[in-house]
Amino acid sequence: MKIQRLGILFLSVLFPNWVARYAFYYITRPQKKFVRKEEATFLNSAKQQAYPFKGKNVQTYTWEGKGPGVLCVHGWEGHSGNFKAIIIALQQQGLRVHAFDAPAHGASSANTTNLFEISSLVAEMLLHFKTPYIISHSFGGVATCHALAQNPSIAIKKYLLFTVPDKFTERIDYVFELLGAKAKSKRILIDTIESTLNVSIEEMEVSRYVSKINVDKALILHDVSDRVIPIAQAERVVAQWPKAELEKISGTGHFKVLLNPEVVAKGIAFLCGEE
Repeated sequence: MKIQRLGILFLSVLFPNWVARYAFYYITRPQKKFVRKEEATFLNSAKQQAYPFKGKNVQTYTWEGKGPGVLCVHGWEGHSGNFKAIIIALQQQGLRVHAFDAPAHGASSANTTNLFEISSLVAEMLLHFKTPYIISHSFGGVATCHALAQNPSIAIKKYLLFTVPDKFTERIDYVFELLGAKAKSKRILIDTIESTLNVSIEEMEVSRYVSKINVDKALILHDVSDRVIPIAQAERVVAQWPKAELEKISGTGHFKVLLNPEVVAKGIAFLCGEE
């Protein structure tokens, strides 16, 4: 990785446009993460169905229950199996749980995707499954909040977020820190994103989206030592979201937050407690 960073640094000086194209490729082509055996076994316990979406097949999962429905939205390069621990806990409470693998993730088709495609899918899943509750992890929170902001008629009673990013510019900063590229390539990448997707990068902020969404109550569980998404991002989001609370946790990091029994119990207490 160190040699790769040096190579990209060198190329970003001589060929900034090429590095910007490489970065665009990097942020729109997620790596499919390995599904562990226990996760695959658990996913096989669900009712599975391929859902057609914009010429792609999206794998959906349903665990039946008599209680209210919950939609789980995984993060970038994640998959539905990431929610195994909390879905089991939800089943024990009798809730009906739905999940899906986003395009280019898990068992779904395609090689590329982006925030707006996943956001559109989240809105479609909410209308399809008609769930009053949502759970998201990481980037899944960006897609979900954007979907709800674009569709204020979708009313959600409770929304549980396991970590949440804020500014998309911070995602770009993170990618360029990993790649080790120069700022000129970053500016070219931003121009490419804005022209290709017809958006303003500066307006792509969860703290902007939450002011427009129709959610009765939300809880953000975010680790104070999260190295992927610093907790300052969650603090900015909750500062603009009067109906949300931020509970700071520790000892889990960014990914194990979904596996920690105490954190999962906090999420269940929020979703299944009194309205």
